[in-house]
Amino acid sequence: MLISILIPPYARPEQLAQAQQSIAQQGHALIGEIIIGDDSPRAFWDRNQAIIAQSELAALIDYEPSEPS
Repeated sequence: MLISILIPPYARPEQLAQAQQSIAQQGHALIGEIIIGDDSPRAFWDRNQAIIAQSELAALIDYEPSEPS
């Protein structure tokens, strides 16, 4: 059984990087997907995408930005 991980990084790019590092340190043999549901203001999207691109987990990540209501 593979697991899914959801990370909600609302306006906290530094913590997004820390969360990815923590997941990577625990191994990812059982991880099927990592969903990043980003309701951050648009000004954070590029920075969050850059952090994701640098992650060793990038192939497992589905980044879903959305405009806050």
